Amino acid sequence: MLGADDLSNELIEKVLLCADLQTIGRCRQTCRRFNETAHHSISIQYLIELAVDGLVDGPPGGWSVAERLQAVRNRRAAWRAMQPTSVQILPFSADDDEWIVHDRNHLFRQSYSRRGFVTIRRPPCLYRGIPEKEWSIKGAFVELRWYPEEDLVVETVAETETDGLPHGRTTLRLRSFETQEDHPGAFNSILNYGFLSGHEDVIDITAFNVADDYLSFSCLRLANQDPLPGVSCRILVIYNWKTGVVVLRLISEPAWDEMDYVLLTNQYLLLFHFDDGLAVISVINLGVLHETASKTGCPLTLSLSNLGVDSEVTVCRLQFPNLHRGGYISTQLPKRPWRPRAEELQVPFYMNEDRLLTVIWENLYDRSLGVNILIPLATIHTCIQEADNQKGKHLFTWEEWGIQGARVIDRRQMRLNALGQCAMSAIYLEEADRDLGNWEGPGTRMFLYHFGRYAVRKHLADLATGTASPGVGYSPKAIFEGGSYGQIVTELPAIRVAIPASVLKHSTQPDEYQLAVIVPGDDWLVLQYVRRNSVGFARFETRLLTF
Repeated sequence: MLGADDLSNELIEKVLLCADLQTIGRCRQTCRRFNETAHHSISIQYLIELAVDGLVDGPPGGWSVAERLQAVRNRRAAWRAMQPTSVQILPFSADDDEWIVHDRNHLFRQSYSRRGFVTIRRPPCLYRGIPEKEWSIKGAFVELRWYPEEDLVVETVAETETDGLPHGRTTLRLRSFETQEDHPGAFNSILNYGFLSGHEDVIDITAFNVADDYLSFSCLRLANQDPLPGVSCRILVIYNWKTGVVVLRLISEPAWDEMDYVLLTNQYLLLFHFDDGLAVISVINLGVLHETASKTGCPLTLSLSNLGVDSEVTVCRLQFPNLHRGGYISTQLPKRPWRPRAEELQVPFYMNEDRLLTVIWENLYDRSLGVNILIPLATIHTCIQEADNQKGKHLFTWEEWGIQGARVIDRRQMRLNALGQCAMSAIYLEEADRDLGNWEGPGTRMFLYHFGRYAVRKHLADLATGTASPGVGYSPKAIFEGGSYGQIVTELPAIRVAIPASVLKHSTQPDEYQLAVIVPGDDWLVLQYVRRNSVGFARFETRLLTF
């Protein structure tokens, strides 16, 4: 009978490369020969290092495995030492809006002087072989969103009355980013909000978004029948832009009842709302909605107040702790990772599908107060899986899912961080510094937290062997205490690195420019500074630090 010592290194390597990381770890712990082979195998080390940083391998060709492994390690070292490979200054222009973060990989600037003209910038990344590039988009649009994974540009276009003046209603146009023409995959390239919502008297079109095949938006319906003008309800519309099927119209009455939502690929819709006065997440099955709408020829129309946990479209419901009516609820979720086509750009490795959802709860009377709840999507998928495995298990209390699977942070700690742009990371102040009006207070420290599970596991293993990276700390839990919320302890672990004041402060005029916003992307940090001029108006400067 053969033993491990009778197997060649090449065969052991091939076997381990077919296993998942947990299996590789167990094999290394139980067999000296397997451990030695894994330790000396460039391919296995590359597989492990990718998982630690939340990455997946890119297409073959270009860089060798050894070059890719070194690039992953160099990229991680630069982030942990907060040593960018380049710093770019993007000055304020009187003719253009300031640069804003459009998604995890692109910046966006709209022209003031040329309406319907947008510039998109892709910052460079040395360690992923991504060069800098800019594009321009032209059109008669009011607002624009770009979804590179679908080669899709979604524009809101103002309708006009016969006298040529806008009357406040809008339509959507779906264009191909590559050709700038109507998108060939769209069932209809021009979409009327009235048709989609089922009502012509809708206004305040907000929060439109795209995830895979589905396009969504929220709108208000006017209350034309009332003695006084007003709004009767808010309508959430989910539309399959590839098949032309409106799958859901969800009505919220009254219109100011707090609700937000997130689309997760083609499978699930997350609704954030109130049930019996307590904030909850309802996971809705988009497949059931599409099947029902396709069979009946009309969308499913639901009232939010009647959407029960036992509804056929509800997969499960997750309860929040002590968050009751009387506040504002909103959400932020990074877009799915950008992956250019191989013929366009050969990138050695990409970000994986892990993402960090942020639920924002603001105090009704002071919106600077409240909590941010950070939730890895893996936490929600675990509840979905449990609901599927345990028939009849649809409701998850905070104690069942949130204490171990989320992190609650005081909003004041994250007041400078524009949320929802980086896969599994967030930036916030030390809890002791949350009450300071300026991050530059004495001893104030700001940290970049990373919640990737493999990164945390590797750091703990390195701590045990004395090989942990210098400057990297372990954050096992967070404790929030605030008024009516009481004390909320969450135990979602993270690693963190301090962002030095030398990185945060304006490098040439620190006394004149104050940091207003900091945004982490997949390969960069964006810092936006504000300065008051002689007449009191703010002037902006954006700095782009690439890693």
